[in-house]
Amino acid sequence: MNTVEKRSRVYYSWVVFRHLRFDLNHLAYLINSNTIKLTLITGKYDKVITPKNMKHLLKKIKEYRFEVLESGHTGLINQSLPYFIEPNA
Repeated sequence: MNTVEKRSRVYYSWVVFRHLRFDLNHLAYLINSNTIKLTLITGKYDKVITPKNMKHLLKKIKEYRFEVLESGHTGLINQSLPYFIEPNA
């Protein structure tokens, strides 16, 4: 947030994304009925996408992997990379 460009990017992201709403029942239905392997990663200190809020979705999912990393919202992408890199790739 140390430049005008970064602050503008965050502001406009919030303006665009503020209307996003998800039908958790339908999302869970799609994941379950298509046997999608779900790995959900959130940060322990994330105030945007909290582990508590994600549990509302996970209650509806049959199989999943849920990881809570020692991170806030901004560091989550870098800290979650090891979960997406296949060993011996």
